[in-house]
Amino acid sequence: MLRRLAALAAGVVLLVGAAPAGARDLPTIVQRGNDYLESVLQTPIPDRPVTMSLFAHDECGPGVFVPDGCAWSDHIEVLPWVVTQLLRGHGKERAEAAYVLEHETLHRLQEDGPREEGVTDALTWDLQLGYYRALGFHGRMIQAGYAEEVQQVRWTSARATGEGWRTRPARLFRRELWKATPQGRDALAKAAWGN
Repeated sequence: MLRRLAALAAGVVLLVGAAPAGARDLPTIVQRGNDYLESVLQTPIPDRPVTMSLFAHDECGPGVFVPDGCAWSDHIEVLPWVVTQLLRGHGKERAEAAYVLEHETLHRLQEDGPREEGVTDALTWDLQLGYYRALGFHGRMIQAGYAEEVQQVRWTSARATGEGWRTRPARLFRRELWKATPQGRDALAKAAWGN
C-alpha cells in the first residue's frame, strides 16, 4: 500500500512539472523549440508557458474539439500525456508529443477555424524534423493532424509557386502564408488561384 502511494505521489509530482532528478526540463524543452522556430522563421515566437489540462475541451474556438492541446494568448494547454512523453518518452510517442507542442506554439491566434489549423499544421509538418533536433532527439515524421486542411494549403502553395508542394519555394510560400494576417492570407490565396 505504501509503495502504491509513493508511486502515485511520484506521478503527481511529474505531472505538475517538478520532475525528479535526471528528467528532462519542460521549460528548457519549450525554450529550445521556440529558439529553433524563431531562427528558421525569422520572427519572434511568443513565450507562452505550457500548462496541463486533465481533460480535452472545446474552448479553443467555435466548434473545435481539441484532443491534445490548445493555444491561448498567454499559455499553451496540453493533456498530461504530452508533458509525460516530452519529459520521459522515447520514439514515436515522444515525436507525437513534440508535434503537438510545435503545432500549438505555431498558432498565431489571429483567426480560428479550418484555415488556421491547416496553415499551422502544414508549417508544423514542414519544420518537424528540425524541431525534433532542436529538442535533442531524432524523431520520425508524424502525419499531419488536419489532413484535408493541410492538403488545401499545400495545393495553394504549389499553385502560387508553380512548383510541387514539397519544393523549397512552396515551403517558403507556406511560411509567408503563416506570417500573414487573415486579410493577407486571403490575398495570397486569391493570387494563387486567380480569383
